[in-house]
Amino acid sequence: MKPEMFEVNHIFASAIDTSKEGKAETPEAQEKAKRLMSIVDQEAREKINTVLQKLKKGENFAELAKKYSDDDVSKNNGGSLGTLPKENILPEIADAMVKLKVGDTSDVVKSPYGYHIIKLTAKTPAQMAPFAEVKSDILNFLMKKEIGGKKKTYIDQLKKTANI
Repeated sequence: MKPEMFEVNHIFASAIDTSKEGKAETPEAQEKAKRLMSIVDQEAREKINTVLQKLKKGENFAELAKKYSDDDVSKNNGGSLGTLPKENILPEIADAMVKLKVGDTSDVVKSPYGYHIIKLTAKTPAQMAPFAEVKSDILNFLMKKEIGGKKKTYIDQLKKTANI
């Protein structure tokens, strides 16, 4: 079976995970670190909320991604993450993504890395792969299984007859 595939774009605002405790030397230093992390998180939330408002006013998702996204890899492609199965996407993004219809945009989604706005651009349902496409994979799997069994038998035979 080929899994269900999702073509996803996102706009990302980087933040620091404030739920993780740092290892500061003094309580004062730890308090300062918490304040700084909180400021970075607040700025990221404000940035992503500003972008969400622009999207709701009808501005172009790809253009906003190029201008505002902190994801250097995807932002030049309009925020495209490519076509992926649900299992290869952060759980927080995947949960929001599966609820969307093609062409829809999510509200703000929080992940351990920051804040995201997700757009589902295409969805391919799970389907049976044509035999011609998977024939070599099936043959390789069966060959490895057969070789594994024969190897075990051979090693067991060597152990019985070896003089150590």
